[in-house]
Amino acid sequence: MFEKTVATLPLPKIKVGVIGVGIGAEHLECYHRLSDRVEIVSICNLNPERSAVQSALYGTEHICTDYRDLLAFPGLEAVSVCVPNDLHAEMSVAVHPKLSAFSCGGADKPPCQDVSEDQNISLMKFHQKKLLSG
Repeated sequence: MFEKTVATLPLPKIKVGVIGVGIGAEHLECYHRLSDRVEIVSICNLNPERSAVQSALYGTEHICTDYRDLLAFPGLEAVSVCVPNDLHAEMSVAVHPKLSAFSCGGADKPPCQDVSEDQNISLMKFHQKKLLSG
């Protein structure tokens, strides 16, 4: 009879950045496995040699040592915050102003360590920003 034809439109790749390449190396590997839908555009780590190794593995040209440089990367849509626990809230809140353009920000658990940090992160929810913790 009649064949159903479904036209599939190519979806643009989501441009992601990763802050921290310790546990963040696992995030990079997962993003790489999704390379048909995700493009790793920036890697940030205090140790530039570690960033360079990850950059070579995944073909990322932009590496930096200051997370604010990563956040300034043009076209960035999502960020994984993979740093020590005491930095999660600070960096997640720093991502907040950029989230109007970003799809989401993500931080490893826990997203914060005390009530004052939690209140800052709660502001993100109030402003309808997405923060994934996992």
